[in-house]
Amino acid sequence: MPDSRPGRSGCGCHRDELHIPAGRAICPEVGRQEPRPPGPLAAAAPTGTPPFDGLRSWRTTCRSERRCFWRYASWAPIVGEWCQADGKVCSTTSRITRVIGSESEHRLPRWGVRIAAIAIGILVLLGGAFVALARGEGSEVPPNVEIDGVAVGGLSRDEADTRIREHARVLIDERTVIESRLVADFSESVTRRALKAQPQIAVALDAATEGRDPIGRALGRLGIADTREVPLEFSYDEVLLDELLDRVSVAIDVTPQSADLTVGATEIELSPAESGRTLQRDRLMQELQSFPRRIEAPVVEIQPAIFDAAAERARTKAQTLLTTPPTVILGTVRGSLSEADVRSALGFAPEPPRLKVTLDPEILSEKLGPAFSDGERQAQDATFEIVGERVKLNPSRPGRGVDMERLATTLVARAGKPLTGARFTRILPEFTTAEARKLRITERIASFSTPYACCPSRVTNIQRGAEVLDGTIIPANGRFSLNEELGQRTSERGFVAAGQIVNGRLEDAVGGGVSQIATTVYNAAFFGGLEIITHTPHQFYISRYPEGREATVSWGGPELIVRNDWPAAVLMKMSAGSSGISVDLYSSKLGREVETTVSFKQGGRAPRVNEKLNRALEPGTRKVVQPAGAAGFTIGYTRQVLVNGKVKRDEDYRWQYSAQDAFVEIGPKKKKDPKKDDEPKEGGDPGQETPDDEPAAPPAEPSEPVTPAPATPAPATPAPATPAN
Repeated sequence: MPDSRPGRSGCGCHRDELHIPAGRAICPEVGRQEPRPPGPLAAAAPTGTPPFDGLRSWRTTCRSERRCFWRYASWAPIVGEWCQADGKVCSTTSRITRVIGSESEHRLPRWGVRIAAIAIGILVLLGGAFVALARGEGSEVPPNVEIDGVAVGGLSRDEADTRIREHARVLIDERTVIESRLVADFSESVTRRALKAQPQIAVALDAATEGRDPIGRALGRLGIADTREVPLEFSYDEVLLDELLDRVSVAIDVTPQSADLTVGATEIELSPAESGRTLQRDRLMQELQSFPRRIEAPVVEIQPAIFDAAAERARTKAQTLLTTPPTVILGTVRGSLSEADVRSALGFAPEPPRLKVTLDPEILSEKLGPAFSDGERQAQDATFEIVGERVKLNPSRPGRGVDMERLATTLVARAGKPLTGARFTRILPEFTTAEARKLRITERIASFSTPYACCPSRVTNIQRGAEVLDGTIIPANGRFSLNEELGQRTSERGFVAAGQIVNGRLEDAVGGGVSQIATTVYNAAFFGGLEIITHTPHQFYISRYPEGREATVSWGGPELIVRNDWPAAVLMKMSAGSSGISVDLYSSKLGREVETTVSFKQGGRAPRVNEKLNRALEPGTRKVVQPAGAAGFTIGYTRQVLVNGKVKRDEDYRWQYSAQDAFVEIGPKKKKDPKKDDEPKEGGDPGQETPDDEPAAPPAEPSEPVTPAPATPAPATPAPATPAN
């Protein structure tokens, strides 16, 4: 009878498949190719229909003991359906794409369906319960969980936090001792509190709550899972931790020593290699997390870069050089080296893993130079020669000399050979003609001179300073600092003690008088149109300098700094004779002009006489330590720098001078004379500071101060960068 159930064809066949009992259809082996299906279906299949036409293949797969399925290899759709049911052959218009067979003997009985449904229901219920157990409460720690040995399973997060925080208060004062078997008597004791440790409680609780997989959480709730341990870690103050690691490193670390050789008077001595060690800082930090009572400092051995065997090979080669001193040949000229010559030039350079034998080229040049001097020629740098107000460029010239670098290498490589050839090489000048031309130094752009007469010691310093600074070149957009270029004034460099101003008084110091160089350079730069970065005038006025337009320097400050903000370099020529110093600046004029005026002058107080008792003097006597000088005043001046008539810089300067007071020492009082009172008086007449029988000393010509003047200049607007600080 036709089967009208859904999914069935009109003849009682499945629309997409048909079961065939094993006895009625024989399952061929998998992959066997047939032109048409074997067995009962062969007779039912109409000849010439698409699935069986020609050699179209069918693939068979035995799925079970009682079934055999036929599958069309290409899965192409075909027209019609063939099945055998109750001995009949059915043909419908349904589409067969997979399997042909018989269904009659393999339907599941109704009671089997019921059992299957019940089993599925039970599984669903169990699965839901399992999921519920696995999820648990989000704010509750799963059962069977401990943090650093403290049971927190089943507690709320807040309860667990409180319990672990109490536990951490105990741990914070635990002490550990860091030791090392490699270092006797070494131990470093420390507590967590000393390292400002902070327990990472939130991190531990997160791990306790989320660390287990769903199965583990479910088993934990059922009480059949293992107890899970979660560590409690601490963070430490990085600075304190680094200091601790540094102390341990200092005690433990040993730098490896490579093998080395030392050339002695008669022997070449070997210093054997020694291995080193270093603290493994990362591992020690890991150990400090668990903070055991004792920590063995983790150490790693460090091998030396050069071993004894490499040093021995180098010593053998060096001994060969000493026992067979070479003769150097250059053309027809010969130069010989003695054993002593080779020994003085011999050395060793580390090139891990080997030790390299070397010969010093400078010593070889000293020993062999006289033999080859006739063929050598010194290189000449380009120079500037002053001719009137113009600058003449003397070109550079290359030189020629024995290539001592190459010769030193060759002699070592040919150790044991009696003869070694040498050759000349071209020596380039350090300052070439092309480099000199790029500076554009062609003519004088400014000049300034200041006189001197007194104090031979300060003149010595001025002349020494001029010698050092003469020929200085300030490149385009370059900066000139007098202190940096001149350097510290010391007796080793040829400077002597001379007077300078210290808190309003003249005192001797090495380098005194150099401020006259500063004043002369300042004025040359002023009229050369250079940018004045910083300068400081003297505390009180000195008559040999222009009022206000002067500068003082001292090592460590005050300072004189200018900048050449022009596109051509500046050559500074300086000369100091018997009566004064001159500074000339050479560059390209580039249309520059400088104009200056005195804007105002305002008087100040007169100098005072400061008296001080000196009991070492004869009673009633007076000693002038420093005579009075000029009165104080305030001065203002301007500078305008022009380029082809256009203003490049417009500046105003102002400086306030202090009065140069007199300083007088007086002896003890004489016995009282009713006719004469010898008591010293404060603030006497500056012109009467010396006794009648002692000639008045001329005003001193002070030099550089050690400290900046107390008066501060107030530049008018616009002002350059600190024109008087």
